[in-house]
Amino acid sequence: MNRRDLIACFQSTGFTPAHRLGQNFLVDRNLAVKLVEMAGVVAGDTVVEVGPGFGMLSRVLVERGAMVHAIEKDERLRPHLDELSRELGKGFQWMQGDAVEHPYADLDPGEDCLIVANLPYAITGPWLFKVMSVGFPRVIGLMLQREAAERLMAPVGDKRYGPLSIQLQAAYTLSGMHRVPSSCFHPPPDIESVLFVVNRKEHPRRFGKICYAGMQEVFTQRRKQLLGLLTRKGLDVSGWIGLLERYGLDSRVRPEEVPIAAWMEADAQYLFGRD
Repeated sequence: MNRRDLIACFQSTGFTPAHRLGQNFLVDRNLAVKLVEMAGVVAGDTVVEVGPGFGMLSRVLVERGAMVHAIEKDERLRPHLDELSRELGKGFQWMQGDAVEHPYADLDPGEDCLIVANLPYAITGPWLFKVMSVGFPRVIGLMLQREAAERLMAPVGDKRYGPLSIQLQAAYTLSGMHRVPSSCFHPPPDIESVLFVVNRKEHPRRFGKICYAGMQEVFTQRRKQLLGLLTRKGLDVSGWIGLLERYGLDSRVRPEEVPIAAWMEADAQYLFGRD
């Protein structure tokens, strides 16, 4: 389905893209193929797709031999997706729902899968957090806002470095990023986009709930000294002092200056408390 086909479909059905749902439909098949190739999808893979829309990416995934489990929030697309399901057969299943509430569609989070999606940009943070809070897909391949992709891979010391980037980088390594022109979507977004693919590490790390919540709290004041923030939380900072010293950090260090390995050690030692 190219841009002309999509617009014709809109006109015939009276469909209008909803800004509140972040609907920018992919109209470049070559880009869908590129994302599927970057994600390393092969025949027999189980793939979760978020927001299948009018099925551009879904078709490429099924043609590759993947079993697609899709989730779509916009109920107006039900007739089209039911038709798409009949067209693609058993390789495509979909459910109505909110991807933040059901990040793996109808799959068990423990099932071996990949996630490949043209993700509604507004849900990137909460959706990705939910994905990693219950499972670790083998590969996550997304069409993503460039700014969000750079924030997710921000290094220690960068102003964009924070709890979500720490969690992602503790579990995944970046395998590819590719610029996407706005002309590949309809309507074209006003922001820059990229294809963004990460691969699960051999031993992915998930932070405990109390540790992650503590990280979120101290990063709201990222420019203040970490030990001062922890003291005001009523925590015993003696363990933190020893931890920071092992990483060559002094008592004046700020949250954004603490490397991922140190946060992982703080979690392992329950320095924020036990879950």
